[in-house]
Amino acid sequence: MIKSSQLLLLLFFSVFGLAGAAHAQQRTLSVQPASSGQRLALVIGNDAYQKIPALRNARADARAMAQALQQTGFEVILRLDQTERQLRESVRNFKARLNGGSEAVFYFAGHGVQLGSANYLLPVDVAGDNEDQVKDDAMPLQRVLDDLADQKVRFSLAIVDACRNNPFRTAGRAIGGRGLAPTNPATGQMVLYSAGAGQTALDRLTDSDRDPNGLFTRVLLKEMQRPGVSVDRVLRNVRDEVVRMAKSVGHEQVPALYDQAIGEFYFRAGTAVASAAAATAAIPTDPGANDRVFWESVKDSKNVDELKAYLEQFANGQFVALARTRLRALEQSAPRPPAAQVASAAPSTATTQQAAPAGSLASMTRGTVFRDCADCPDMVVIPPGSFTMGSPASEPLRESDEGPQHTVTIARPFAAGKFEVTFDEWDACVREGGCSHRPGDQGWGRGKRPVINVSWQDAKAYTEWLSRKSRKTYRLLSEAQWEYVARAGTTTAFSFGASITPQQANYNTSVSYVGSPVAITPRGTVPVGGYPANAFGLHDVHGNVWEWTEDCWNGSYAGAPTDGSAWASGDCSQRVLRGGSWISNPQLLLSANRYLASASLRLSDIGFRVSRTD
Repeated sequence: MIKSSQLLLLLFFSVFGLAGAAHAQQRTLSVQPASSGQRLALVIGNDAYQKIPALRNARADARAMAQALQQTGFEVILRLDQTERQLRESVRNFKARLNGGSEAVFYFAGHGVQLGSANYLLPVDVAGDNEDQVKDDAMPLQRVLDDLADQKVRFSLAIVDACRNNPFRTAGRAIGGRGLAPTNPATGQMVLYSAGAGQTALDRLTDSDRDPNGLFTRVLLKEMQRPGVSVDRVLRNVRDEVVRMAKSVGHEQVPALYDQAIGEFYFRAGTAVASAAAATAAIPTDPGANDRVFWESVKDSKNVDELKAYLEQFANGQFVALARTRLRALEQSAPRPPAAQVASAAPSTATTQQAAPAGSLASMTRGTVFRDCADCPDMVVIPPGSFTMGSPASEPLRESDEGPQHTVTIARPFAAGKFEVTFDEWDACVREGGCSHRPGDQGWGRGKRPVINVSWQDAKAYTEWLSRKSRKTYRLLSEAQWEYVARAGTTTAFSFGASITPQQANYNTSVSYVGSPVAITPRGTVPVGGYPANAFGLHDVHGNVWEWTEDCWNGSYAGAPTDGSAWASGDCSQRVLRGGSWISNPQLLLSANRYLASASLRLSDIGFRVSRTD
């Protein structure tokens, strides 16, 4: 069943709801030594946290997972409500029982937290008075992964269902980052979180829901019982079903899958015919559902680009005729632009491109839109100026790393990408040998959609190619430049004001921000330029994809540059992301919001925008 010597997969934290504490429990379902070729699993469920919020479903999820693994042939060691000492002993004994012929599964249900760039599993007696103490008392996730690798087991699977928020913040303590950090798997690994960054995992669908298991767990338990379905197909089925069920109650929960796996593994073996049938029957979906959801979100819009985006994504959709009729009516009623206007609501094409004006950026008028070559991005001239960077303490849902507020003065004009870099523009770099990475598009399409699944290093390779090609100086925006162009002269939470609407950005609209309406938008990216530009003429600074910036990560603005330059010191293995994405809650789209990520991270909601200094 296994085609590789080692396959390290999925970590699963379940963080579901609040409940009273309970006494620590331990139970071993099987304690005999693992023999060569035997399946062995360590399953841990921690509910009864003593000094941070207790959980409700972790023990139930662990028990159910232990039974499911037993039914698929695993010898299971079940541990509940582990203290620091017990957790370390359990992991140590688990490692000792593994050998080169083992197939191993590690499962942890409980609280987890990110400290720096590392993730930690929390025992029930963790105190959490400061970060150093948490590091001493908690179990580093990497320690567990390294243990599995050290034993050179034939197959290792670490299952993880996690809320991507921070338990210490719920308890009123500013410890750690924003919940669990993304995982950057090595070759042969697959990692799945039960929810996307900043999301919470549902423990129940409605108040009348009596299922003892959280949403992600109940779906996983069902899917892993299907015979002949490979683990990668199982996990994708789980992700799609969780999204569908969460959407049914107006909640956004999209399990985040990081897949570098090679080879195959089956919870239950079966024939290829059984596998195909099971995969086909796994998720009963309505093929027109996405079509209807997208149409409902744009049918009353007065933005022609939103209707064009629908027609591009659903060329054979059931509402095409209505969309075309609506589009013609809007185009006929729209005022004609002045002859001198060069900006457009969508990216220029090879037939409508405008060459860069002669002279330096300083000689150009504010708002001038130009291109330095046929394959280069559209650029907008940004005027010099001063602004207050960061957020005030009074701004709802602000984070401590958004301060202290400070004045930044940008003395010279620069140019910023009118849009996020598109697949068309990235693929040109690949064709000419400037970019080696060929990112996937998740099946959403390429063209004028923003390029995704690109790391900070990938984005830097693109700017270096662009600089050589244009003989100009291109780079990523500094964090200060990004906030300057995102705010575009405003001091409000968003460049559009104190709130944001589904007509202004592509984001997770099922969650409300102060004064912002709740709606439903399609999953995934949309073509750039489909939403209104801000006052500087830039599109999608809020939402669609996170945008890499040049800066190293620093946890506050103490000592930050005040001239608009990039911060070249700090934790340079982590870089700053800005703007939020199609899957982000609205609070992550705030003009001042900051996010850190490993410079090598590639995800389906990360892209970038470029700048030119002269």
